Amino acid sequence: MPDARKYNEPISDLSKWITATPTDTALSLPFYLTEAGHFYADPDYCIDRAAHDSFLFLYTRSGCGQINSNGAQFLLPKRHAALIDCHFPHSYDSGKNEWEFLWLHIGGAAIEGFFQILFPGGPSSIPIVDTALLINQTNEIMEYAKKNDIVHSVELSVLLHGLLNFLLKNSIQQEHIKNNGRYAALIDCAIAQIENNYGGQLSIDDLLADIPLSKYHFIRLFKRMTGTTPYQYLINQRIHAAKFLLGTSDQSVGEIALKCGFSDTSNFIAQFKKHTGQKPLSYRQYFNS
Repeated sequence: MPDARKYNEPISDLSKWITATPTDTALSLPFYLTEAGHFYADPDYCIDRAAHDSFLFLYTRSGCGQINSNGAQFLLPKRHAALIDCHFPHSYDSGKNEWEFLWLHIGGAAIEGFFQILFPGGPSSIPIVDTALLINQTNEIMEYAKKNDIVHSVELSVLLHGLLNFLLKNSIQQEHIKNNGRYAALIDCAIAQIENNYGGQLSIDDLLADIPLSKYHFIRLFKRMTGTTPYQYLINQRIHAAKFLLGTSDQSVGEIALKCGFSDTSNFIAQFKKHTGQKPLSYRQYFNS
């Protein structure tokens, strides 16, 4: 049950509101829907909640919304979308103007992880280039939400995933446009350096030697464009290389650890088990069985 809230919902009769009750099977899917709507909000429309068990997608068709999500404040003007984590205090309102917007309350096993990928630095508005496609996607989701059988539930999960992917692509595209693509080239350079030198003792300072960015800015951009930190990307490359050598050579675990850039064998074994669920020798036996 949602916590304490403040509602003031003056909306026109043109507004559409859809509720859904996901089945137990639907609740196990990566994404599901609990509510959706297309609102024509009058001035002074306001939702103010301490918490709600979902993530909320919003898209402004006309007017402008004002969003407050767990301390982050931003405007949601026409042709902009957002996703907010409703498990924390949040509010959204029309201010003194009319506001037409689409909205979806989304849950599921994968939604929190996707939210972190989409907004590593906290929620913000996302400019939408192909607005017709987003509107069509949202309307299709609302139609599927009206049916509750397993086929429609699975299709709905797929459609929600597609919508979230669309938001991510728009977000990264706008970031590239904002910085004229120059940061993408720098991150690509860092990725190439990691992939070509993972066997050495690479550090953030080594990666930044030829990159004119602060350490904080570099790590933020790297994670934004790859979904992980430079350090974790390096570890993943080392694990990839180790798996190949374990499966295709007779080199010892210690030799492979050294060749793949791990400081010692025990560290290699710990990292390998963390990322694969197996110790190196167990992986070799499984691979060759």
